[in-house]
Amino acid sequence: MSPTSTPAILHLAWIISSALLYEILRIIVAPALFHCYTKDYGRLSTGKKRAWGIRFSSISNSIIVVTLAVVSLSKPGVWTNPFQAHPWSVQASISITAGYFVADMYWMLRYPVESGAHYAYKFHHVFSLFGFYSILSYPMLGHLLSIRLLSELSQPFLHFRVPMYIHMMWFSAGAFLDILNIYWFTLLVRGMRKILMEYCTKQTEL
Repeated sequence: MSPTSTPAILHLAWIISSALLYEILRIIVAPALFHCYTKDYGRLSTGKKRAWGIRFSSISNSIIVVTLAVVSLSKPGVWTNPFQAHPWSVQASISITAGYFVADMYWMLRYPVESGAHYAYKFHHVFSLFGFYSILSYPMLGHLLSIRLLSELSQPFLHFRVPMYIHMMWFSAGAFLDILNIYWFTLLVRGMRKILMEYCTKQTEL
C-alpha cells in the first residue's frame, strides 16, 4: 500500500486547526451562547461552566463529523472499492476528529473532574489517534471509518437526558457497528496472515 498523495503537513494543519477551533468553541462560543439563552448559566460554578463548554464542543464535533461522513458515504461509486476510497471528505472528517481528540485529551488532563476523565477514555483516544494516523498516511479503510464515525451521533444522548427508547435505539445501532468492526478486523487479520505467509515463503525460497 503506497502512502496517500496528500502532504502530511496538510493533515497536521487540519488537526491543529481543528484542536484550536474546539478550544475556541469551549472557552468563547459556548459561554456566549449560554449567557444569551439562559440566565442560570451565570450562576453555575466554574467547574460546571467548563463541563458545559466541553459538552458543547463535543456535540459540535458530532454535527461536523457526521455531516462529512454522510457526504463521504453518499458519493457515487464509493462502494465499488470502499477499502481504498479516500476522498477529501474522508480525510477532512478524520483530521477534524483527530483534532477534537487532541483537544479532548488536553481537557481530560487539565480538567479531569469536569471532563469525567476515566482512564479508559484516555486509552481510547490514544489508540484512536494511532488509527487516524494510519488511515491518513495510507489510503485504506477511510470509508469504513466514516461509517464508524456515525457513532458520534451518540454524543447528545451521552450529555443530555432523552427518552429511554432513544437510548435503546442507539444502543442497537452501536452494537451493529461493533459487530461490523469485529468482521472487518477478522478480514484485516486474514489479509495480514496471508501477506506474512507469502513473505515467509519467499524467504525460504531464497
